[in-house]
Amino acid sequence: MNIKHTFRYGFTMIELLFVIVVLGIVGGLGIEAIRQYYDGIYRTNLYSQRAAEADHVLEQIAKYFEYGIAASVVRLDKNIAPSGSTCDGPPKDDSLNDEYTFAFIAVDHQGLMGYWDGSRWRPTWTPNVVVNSTGIIALDANYSKANDQEALTNSAIYDFGSTSAANLGVCNDFEWGSSTSSRYNEIPSSPPADGTSLTLQNTPSDSTNNKYLLRTGYAFRAYDGDFVMYTNFQPWKGENYTASGGHVLAKNVAHFTVDYDVSNTSMNSTKGNIYRLKLCMFGLDENLKDANTTATNEYQICRERMVYVRY
Repeated sequence: MNIKHTFRYGFTMIELLFVIVVLGIVGGLGIEAIRQYYDGIYRTNLYSQRAAEADHVLEQIAKYFEYGIAASVVRLDKNIAPSGSTCDGPPKDDSLNDEYTFAFIAVDHQGLMGYWDGSRWRPTWTPNVVVNSTGIIALDANYSKANDQEALTNSAIYDFGSTSAANLGVCNDFEWGSSTSSRYNEIPSSPPADGTSLTLQNTPSDSTNNKYLLRTGYAFRAYDGDFVMYTNFQPWKGENYTASGGHVLAKNVAHFTVDYDVSNTSMNSTKGNIYRLKLCMFGLDENLKDANTTATNEYQICRERMVYVRY
């Protein structure tokens, strides 16, 4: 009996095509998994980087707010030009804050660091003073040294809790534009005659409250991706900040807002206020591009900081 054996030495074209299709599908899935893996790493790293940057910026500006005068914290209108900016009132917790500037007057604390008088450290400024008909007399400070550190010209005195200035409203207390407030008493252009007495522009209206030194106002704004700080302007002289004189503190910033807990402390209180600072950075959209439009707010990377504005 003859038995015939049939041997196959290869694959058919259909089998080869089937194998190629299967390998293509598996390879495509593998490549997509690898892409998603590295996209996730990139997105996570950028998230961590921008969240850390937001935390750092909030930590820095919180120090300025901490020495602020609670009654002077204001929200200014959306116009970036200082000549067009008007006071909108106290900060509000709403979605309109994105394009507003937040500003306030801060108490100068440099003088509290003091100087060495040859035998001990003494402050160049102290809020504990004696009021006379022309100004104030320091109990343990040296105004000449304060003037040497940084000229007192154009500075002012904050009359903490002045009864004649109470509850005027934040726009008056910030003195934006033509608003006026008796909380602030300017220091004349001439330096102090001696180390312990300081002549003021007006006779102090209150002899019991502490007197704090004011040197500048501060303004912060998120605008066109930049977070900008403005300083070196004196609101008590009717000065506005200069738009061209800002300092960029961070890039890729989408949103900055300030609001206070009205249930904790009433505005204009002499006890200060608890404020919430919120800073949002641009995130990434599904294409790993900066999500910097209002339609993609869900991608923003937001951080918050509570700060006690003490004065």
